[in-house]
Amino acid sequence: MSQSNKNSWLTISFQGNTYPLYSADTHQCAHRTLTIDGVPYRQSNAVYNATLTDKSSPRETRTVIAKLAFNVSQYQGILREASFYKQELVPLQGNVVPKFYGFYDGEADGGIIGCLLLERYTAIPKSQNVIETCRQTLLGICKLHQLGVYHGSLGTSTRDILSTISGPRIIDFSKAFRHQCVGCTPQLVNIGGAVATDMCGCLELSEAEKIYGCMETFQGIEHRKQEHAQAMRAHMQYLDQYNQYRAQAQAYNQAMATVHLASGAPPPARW
Repeated sequence: MSQSNKNSWLTISFQGNTYPLYSADTHQCAHRTLTIDGVPYRQSNAVYNATLTDKSSPRETRTVIAKLAFNVSQYQGILREASFYKQELVPLQGNVVPKFYGFYDGEADGGIIGCLLLERYTAIPKSQNVIETCRQTLLGICKLHQLGVYHGSLGTSTRDILSTISGPRIIDFSKAFRHQCVGCTPQLVNIGGAVATDMCGCLELSEAEKIYGCMETFQGIEHRKQEHAQAMRAHMQYLDQYNQYRAQAQAYNQAMATVHLASGAPPPARW
């Protein structure tokens, strides 16, 4: 890792130590300082509340989340995450995922150190407005897959869905990978809350629907029929929007296939 090709730098104050880190992103401020709170955020040893200051505007500060890496394994995880924030996740920042404020790295005590800076949210209990949270979460996951991002944990846990006053935010892309999503046949939830066991299409979409399309699974309690009816209406709204996306994708693929068949050129990648 060479510092000679770095364009901006970040001075971190953490647990009585100072670390100079660098970034190759030209859009970042030339010099920033980061003061990290010693209390981990969300009970994670590598994620902290922090205060970010641009040297050009020292009176203007921003509270952020700092994800730190002090070994190769941690570094690879946040480096992977940063690559998604700088590419596929750009149109979803501040809506489906947190805003991205930069990735910096360097060396400390003969080892590697990395720092990922993200927007900080005030979390609220997931039990608040659970119906709308489920609907927005499912739509957010669909938007990820529409952009070719497979999160890797959304079908097995609710841990990486952060409930905030601004709506749910999907976090932690350290295990994510790029894929060409084939979509998923939506599953119907019966009045007892059970879902169909057959899965057709994308595994993560299918498994996520079992969590966020079924309130009993998401909230962990038994709901009355009236609450279930509300969940079903939200679920059907999600299905309508998902089907609209599938119809648009099919129309696009058919149109492009017709054009390239007439021209004799090989067809492009499917949407």
